[in-house]
Amino acid sequence: MVVERLEVPGDKWALMSPGEEGSREVLVYLHGKCGDPDAFRAFLEAVPPRFTVLSLRGEIKCKDGVRTRWSGHVPSLDARIAKAIAAASALRRVPLRQDRRIVFGYSQGSLRAEALVARLPDRYPAAILAAAPRAPRDHALDRAGAVVLLAGALDARGHLMKAAEELSRQGLAVRYEELPEAHHGQYGPLARETLAACFSWLQSHPPFNDEGPAFQD
Repeated sequence: MVVERLEVPGDKWALMSPGEEGSREVLVYLHGKCGDPDAFRAFLEAVPPRFTVLSLRGEIKCKDGVRTRWSGHVPSLDARIAKAIAAASALRRVPLRQDRRIVFGYSQGSLRAEALVARLPDRYPAAILAAAPRAPRDHALDRAGAVVLLAGALDARGHLMKAAEELSRQGLAVRYEELPEAHHGQYGPLARETLAACFSWLQSHPPFNDEGPAFQD
């Protein structure tokens, strides 16, 4: 599948994998602390074709001067995502949706994804929070449409299993999923199959089931 560098006016370049012709849905990927913005390739084939994937880079340089980490300022991150969507829309010549996005965060990126859902649930109604270093904060996901908590089978995961159980008891649409044979910083050999199951589950929940099977290949 195609992954290309996306020049974003007034911001850092991002990575984009365009969806099928005419498609408008957006999946935003937020890498981990000093992580790899290209890591989404591990599960890219599992992403439904109507989604354009945008992988941003953090605002703060890491010690190696190449990779980045995220600041904690949610409004600026949301604004950066909007700029990336606008740039991708111009390149694809199709107006990608600015009103709703799935956000997929890994490790530190999962904390930023959680914050986006907590602050702007209408804009980020669905999320995949992978390898989060802590359980979601109390009430952060109360207004989420659907959330997947994802952990590597060889990573710390007890806190996410417990959180999924508790959130489910509270009535949230939440699913816990494990990546087989995956340590922290890895997606493992079955990333495609695991994420395909996650996307399939998300398709059954609002708002992405309001216009037909948004997640169906």
